[in-house]
Amino acid sequence: MIKIGCREPARTWPAIRHSLFVLLLFVLAVTDTGCMLLLHSFKPDDAQDRTFIPAITLPESLRTIDVRVKVDPFINKVPDKNAPWGQRDITSPRFTNGNLTHLVSQAILIDFYTNLVFTGIRRNEINPDLILTGIIYRFSERHTAPWYSLMPPIRVFAPRIGHYEGEVDLEVILTTPAGVQVGSYRGKSSFSYEVTLLSGGSSTTRQWGDRLNEHFSAAVRQIREQLLGDRDQISAQVAPSVPSWSELGTFLMFR
Repeated sequence: MIKIGCREPARTWPAIRHSLFVLLLFVLAVTDTGCMLLLHSFKPDDAQDRTFIPAITLPESLRTIDVRVKVDPFINKVPDKNAPWGQRDITSPRFTNGNLTHLVSQAILIDFYTNLVFTGIRRNEINPDLILTGIIYRFSERHTAPWYSLMPPIRVFAPRIGHYEGEVDLEVILTTPAGVQVGSYRGKSSFSYEVTLLSGGSSTTRQWGDRLNEHFSAAVRQIREQLLGDRDQISAQVAPSVPSWSELGTFLMFR
């Protein structure tokens, strides 16, 4: 008996390539090495084209300290640590437009100037009463996302999709132009929380850097309160002005 039929066409290369690609994705998804490769191949949406700018949001000072202050460069003592796999720090050079130490000190300068903490405060104050500098011990906000949070089919069943933590620890130091320390003032604030789909996921998170700036403001608020508490001591450091010969002559003439 002769069988008559048509031969099944050979599978084309595109179809074979597609099958191999699907198989590769499956292997990657079920192995530890694959999880790492997938995490690096998927980039979180909120890490794209974002720039963090330190900013302080506080009201005007209740009182003004009657001194003129020159701001010197701050010192950065933040530990130099590489972010572990799966974590990013929004204060890293990748996400900041400029030197972080300068950006933090500039934000403090703007706040003290705008909100009248001192009679005058500038970087190039010609004849200052006091010198202000600072130390940055901690200033960071870290986002950690498990690999499955980046894969929509899997993240639906995930208990959490991210962990956010951060810390601000600053010290402001006042000295006389001769280098005698008048006082040091320190502020700290930190946070840590989980993000889950049940809690609303990205809809409940803050805008990029808002939470860190909120705690930055809280730390600076503590510093400002300590400065005002030392207002009399700080003002006492200002040397009384010596009258000029013309002022002295005018005083004697109308006496």
